[in-house]
Amino acid sequence: MINSTRRIGPTRRSISGIYAFRGGRGIPFESSLERDFLITTGFLADVTDIVSQPVSLPFADQSGREYTYTPDFLVFYRERPPLLVEVKPEKEWKAHWRKWSFKWKTAIRYAGSQGWTFRIYDENRIRNGTLENIRSLAPYKRIREDKNLSSEILRMATPVSSIEDILSSIPGEEEKTMAHIRHLLAVRTLDCHIAKPLARNSAVWRNPYE
Repeated sequence: MINSTRRIGPTRRSISGIYAFRGGRGIPFESSLERDFLITTGFLADVTDIVSQPVSLPFADQSGREYTYTPDFLVFYRERPPLLVEVKPEKEWKAHWRKWSFKWKTAIRYAGSQGWTFRIYDENRIRNGTLENIRSLAPYKRIREDKNLSSEILRMATPVSSIEDILSSIPGEEEKTMAHIRHLLAVRTLDCHIAKPLARNSAVWRNPYE
């Protein structure tokens, strides 16, 4: 079990707060970009846990001066190695690449020694179609669920079906059925290729981990 190595407090520089992972344990973040990383990563079905500020790594710069570097997150998956992550805006990491390369090389070596991978995530990896889809689904978490309709949708989506096939096969109001499909996607009972546009021909399937 890996816990956070330092506490994240309020900051005047940017947005800080707590992200409720799967509606439960809170994960602190220090910027809106970190928040959006948590939203997109926490949605993925194969993610089991996310730890903020997971390790503190000593390193020396080119002059030999010693520092400590703490990456932002460690992501655990069901079927692939953990991912150690630094979240930084593209403009910022490109401007400081030479200066920060020492700490990132340290992170790469440490991650490799643990059987992990280290990556830098900027807005290009985070603020994309995946985030847009997740945000569009968020309001559907709160709709009142029709258990019988949900059961019928899940039956058709096992193992996989298109939204179009589900809508055409279930009698009743199409709008209500579509809302329930979106609800089941939002609460992670259904899964889909969340990086692709959500359309009538989109494939959906029952989340195997739920």
